[in-house]
Amino acid sequence: MEDKAWTPDTLRSLDGVEGVGVAFLEDAFHGKDASPLRKRHADAALQVLKALLPPHGTEIKGHSRTTEELAEAAGYLDRTDDLAELLTILDDELRLITPAFNDQRKTIGYQLTHDYLVPSLGAWLEMTLGKSLDGRALLRLEERAAAWDAKKEDRQLPSLGEYLRIATLTRRRLWDAPQQRMMRRAGFFHLLRTTLAVVLVALLGTAAFTAREWQRIGGLTTALLSANPDQILDVAQQLDRSPRFADVHL
Repeated sequence: MEDKAWTPDTLRSLDGVEGVGVAFLEDAFHGKDASPLRKRHADAALQVLKALLPPHGTEIKGHSRTTEELAEAAGYLDRTDDLAELLTILDDELRLITPAFNDQRKTIGYQLTHDYLVPSLGAWLEMTLGKSLDGRALLRLEERAAAWDAKKEDRQLPSLGEYLRIATLTRRRLWDAPQQRMMRRAGFFHLLRTTLAVVLVALLGTAAFTAREWQRIGGLTTALLSANPDQILDVAQQLDRSPRFADVHL
């Protein structure tokens, strides 16, 4: 807000306090004045901040994550220099995260700096992730997992198409426990439905073939009664292709 007029109209144009946070985050990583270093780490920063967000629907900043967990979320497990740069941006420059300490005052990881960051971060992540296929799949995973974890109803599970997109476009090792449970249930649910559908189609196909064959053999049997002698062998050979049906008709 520092370069904008501090008026109610400005606040309303940004959709309130939450919108101010979203605008700040967008400017910090994607704005025209954002440094090349921030732009280079923008995707990793998004993943780290997402990992620090509390469960869907909660507005308290939640628990801390270890540095290793954040490195995995950012995709920087073997890139210590990149991780150090990223943490410096998020902690020292933007004050979005802060070190978390144990009882002996030793750093055990990081957490969000303030509870009031949660709504803005959630809105910014949703806006940013919604621009890509894998981001939308991740958002759908979170939405479906939260809904299913609350009610445990199969109608809250993702559709088959959504399930396949989530399974192929998101990183399974980053799924939390409710997301893993929901995806396991969705996998079983869709496997069962697909199996039943295949069996039903096979049964319907068999029934249709049987009906057509029964009708064909009936017509040949009737034709045999009035066939000329030189046609009998040909009709008999056709009947011989379905001996079980032919025996009944004959």
